[in-house]
Amino acid sequence: MNDEFKNLITESEEWVRLSKRREYDFDSLLAGLYNDPSHFIYEMLQNAEDEKATEVKFELFEDRLDIYHNGKPFDFEDIKGVTGIGISTKKGKPDAIGKFGVGFKSVFAITETPIIFSGEYKIKINDFVVPSIVADDRHISETLITLPFNHRKRREKAFHIVSDKLRNLGLKTLLFLRNIKEIQWKTPSEGGHYLKSSEDIQIVSRAKKVTLISANDTEEYIVVEKPIRIEDKELKVEAAYKLTKDSSDKEVVISEPDSKLVVFFPTEKNTYLNFIIQGPYRTTPNRGDILLEDEHNKAIIEETGNLIAESLMVIKKLGYLNANFLKLLPIIPAYKERDQIYAVIYDKVKEIFLSSKELLPTSDGKYTKATDAILADGEKLTDFLATDDLEILFAKKCWLDTSITDAKARDLRNYLKDELNIVEVNFESFARKITVDFLREKSDNWMIDFYGRLVGQPALWRDSYRPGILRTKPIIRLETDEHIAPFDDDKKVQVYLPTEAKSKYRTVKRALTDNEDSLKFLKELGLDRPNIFAEIKEFILPKYQTDVAKDEGYFEDFEKLLTAYENIASNKKTEFIKQLSNISFVDSVNNATAEHILLKPSKAYLRDPDLKEYFNGIDSVYFVSDELYEKFGDEKLISFLKDIGIEDKPRRIEIEKVADLSWEEKVKFVGNTGRDVHEKDYEYEGLSVFLERMTINKSYLLWKLLLRNIENMSTWEARKFFEGERSWFYQTEQKRSFDAKFVRILRQHAWLIDKNNNFKKPSDIALGELSDDYIKESPNMDILIKALGFKPEIIDQLPEEDKKKYQLVKGYSAEELGKIISAHEKKSKEGITKEGKEPDKWTPKINPYEVKTIIEEMTPEKIVIPIEEGQTGEGETNGKGQNGKDIDKKKTESLSHSDKKKIGAWGEEFVLNGLRNKFMQEPSDITETEYGFKAVSANNEEVEIVWLNKHSDRGEGCDLIIKQNGAEIEYIEVKTKTHSDEELIAITGKQWESARSLFDKGEGAKYSIYVISNAGQSDAKIKKLNDPIKLWKEGKLYAHPVNFKL
Repeated sequence: MNDEFKNLITESEEWVRLSKRREYDFDSLLAGLYNDPSHFIYEMLQNAEDEKATEVKFELFEDRLDIYHNGKPFDFEDIKGVTGIGISTKKGKPDAIGKFGVGFKSVFAITETPIIFSGEYKIKINDFVVPSIVADDRHISETLITLPFNHRKRREKAFHIVSDKLRNLGLKTLLFLRNIKEIQWKTPSEGGHYLKSSEDIQIVSRAKKVTLISANDTEEYIVVEKPIRIEDKELKVEAAYKLTKDSSDKEVVISEPDSKLVVFFPTEKNTYLNFIIQGPYRTTPNRGDILLEDEHNKAIIEETGNLIAESLMVIKKLGYLNANFLKLLPIIPAYKERDQIYAVIYDKVKEIFLSSKELLPTSDGKYTKATDAILADGEKLTDFLATDDLEILFAKKCWLDTSITDAKARDLRNYLKDELNIVEVNFESFARKITVDFLREKSDNWMIDFYGRLVGQPALWRDSYRPGILRTKPIIRLETDEHIAPFDDDKKVQVYLPTEAKSKYRTVKRALTDNEDSLKFLKELGLDRPNIFAEIKEFILPKYQTDVAKDEGYFEDFEKLLTAYENIASNKKTEFIKQLSNISFVDSVNNATAEHILLKPSKAYLRDPDLKEYFNGIDSVYFVSDELYEKFGDEKLISFLKDIGIEDKPRRIEIEKVADLSWEEKVKFVGNTGRDVHEKDYEYEGLSVFLERMTINKSYLLWKLLLRNIENMSTWEARKFFEGERSWFYQTEQKRSFDAKFVRILRQHAWLIDKNNNFKKPSDIALGELSDDYIKESPNMDILIKALGFKPEIIDQLPEEDKKKYQLVKGYSAEELGKIISAHEKKSKEGITKEGKEPDKWTPKINPYEVKTIIEEMTPEKIVIPIEEGQTGEGETNGKGQNGKDIDKKKTESLSHSDKKKIGAWGEEFVLNGLRNKFMQEPSDITETEYGFKAVSANNEEVEIVWLNKHSDRGEGCDLIIKQNGAEIEYIEVKTKTHSDEELIAITGKQWESARSLFDKGEGAKYSIYVISNAGQSDAKIKKLNDPIKLWKEGKLYAHPVNFKL
């Protein structure tokens, strides 16, 4: 014991006396530093590592722990270090792990008198800091640190604390140590032996392969390092990627499940990474965490990010850079918010990917940079489109590895698209890029392959609400090797399948139809061999597109058009009629000059005596020629001509213009926007001339023709016939009806004949005053009367409430009325006495827009009701319904009139909401309107839903109308029940006649009845009956009773 050591003892003892006098609590100090009592194990390893030890051994006994290492023996400075507080012998040693001078003090968590045998020193430390000589004759060549389990608080627990820590020490403890290559530990019952070997990798610098071995396990890592200089010290940061072998025995990098930050030994800080990073960070005294705001640590984090980015080139050279490796990188944006280290590495990796470095694996086993890469939505495209195709279509060079799919690598795929801006291509985006120049360079075999693949991509070529993009792309190769779209912009077929003989039609190249899959696609696309319809499309329709003279082939052409009309499928008839209405093919004769000319159907009239008389003397009118009637017969011809737009009654002539309004008037519509108000008005062809030559018989004729105009219309159509329309835009598209020009003219002229054969204006005559020679019964006549503005009948001049009363009592005698009123009063009194109160009114349990709506198409089966003896007469049945089931009538008979109206309104709003939900599921812009809503698709197809009864019950022939691009395509009548039982549902005459009128015109499918059951309840449902007249005629709708109007 030299003087230097004696002085150390004296100073330490004095320091202890002073500390005790000041009541310093060293146990609490240590508890704050090391909340894990077993943490000292790492401190002992750190001590050995700093002393250049290569082997460390822990031997656990019941009463102590012995720690051996073969590092440099302790000298006096080391003794001062372990006995002092805040003293470290490692200052200025950048490669040393221990930095605090309190690390050794962690042993006091389990002992009160650690013993050190090292070099010339055999000492015991008392009171944390006081060294004393130990009398021990043993010769120990290595350093031995003995920790007796004599801590007053943990004497009983110390053995188990240390045993658990040794058992969980783990192989990775050795991973980043520079000197220690072997760790052994032994307890009375078990032991462990860990070895580390390290091999520099020759083909890359600053990388090595580290192998960690234990009795039960072997782990391998690629460790890369980057030298850094901080505060004039040469340091380094490291990263370790875990290795394994796949099913083909190939070495690959896998995720490291325990990736806590390492500062030579693991800390408690989670990095959210799939690999391990290590660096000389400044940690908290217990080494559990790092100080993120420390400038030293910020610099190391930055360099760690650079290391990971640079390591990608190392991984690539070593052959580990594949899609699976990319999944291990920091690619999840959400983790950036959680951890500063992750965020820095994320940005550094992204930066190198966006550089010119080729680091992204391609489908052909090579690498590319982000700006040249493209992602396939499915593997099939990569087999189909070559590199040259990518250059032409997308200005890209390489497909990325096809294993990067949503199923296998969703996070990586999203990262590539969102962060690296790599385009994803599917069959649709490829289809949109196709050009005729691209296809022209492809071989027939490629085209066959293309067609075969399209069988599985029907959305690209099917005709639907949103027609497939390829329908108008030049994807069809002709026999001439030219390319053409299968359909034109009007959805007309432009090409046909090849015929046996040589054809004048454009046909698909025969070689492309020899393949089964290719032919299947062409047929499913809708191509067929030429027939009469093909001839009409290719030769007859184009012939009459312009004004031409009738030639010797005219009647043959006309006969083909008539034959096609009679044989065309019902679902194609409307389109065919539209085509015919746009060509000049009707042989017509001028009313005055007898000149023949070919006209569009909308310019000619049927040969009709009433029309001949009406248009007499007007030289601008043409009638269908007598030759057509003679060749094709009246009945067959007239039906055809009417369908294509030739009229048997005077036409309305549309006048479209900007409304002639003063500034003050315009402001009422469009405010101060300056926009125009557009006006669509109508004249009645020939009316002005006809009125100038008015006679009594002509008056009867005009009345007859006006009624003929509207007799087959629905109530709503008939009313619109007499109206013009103003439209303007002010915040939304708005419209308003007004009286048409010809109606205003008819009101201003005295052309109606009274019973005394005097001419009267409509406003000067009541309907009852009209001559008896006028037609007095005709569909929709009430609408004509209202449009003309007749003088009201005496009854119509009564107050509204009195008119209702009159209509109710009309036809009853005073005596009969008295009896009815007495009986009603008696029944009301009895009802109140019996029940004690009036019946509750119907109240829905749920709003119609809160119920999930599904519109179910319903096709009833044919009804079988046997004819039985004793059937009741006068339209009554025996209480049986469809297919003989009993029908309970009480459910509806017990409801008041107001309740029925509320139930009906609930059902109509339920249907409206169901239609709205249907269009919201499709990519459409929904705009609410005064009477419903409009839906505009991505293709600018506009669908408008009009709820006629939204503001008041209008008593029309239907409740809702669906319009597509302004044309009415469906009429909906809603019938609502509050239950789901079978029930007889009432249809008004107007409703039935509206459906019948459409059926007679071949448009019965436009009319539907939507039946709502369980109205006002959460299980309300909609069933749709389409074309009720057809169902009735087929015996699938049971009608009871039927009332005829004669």
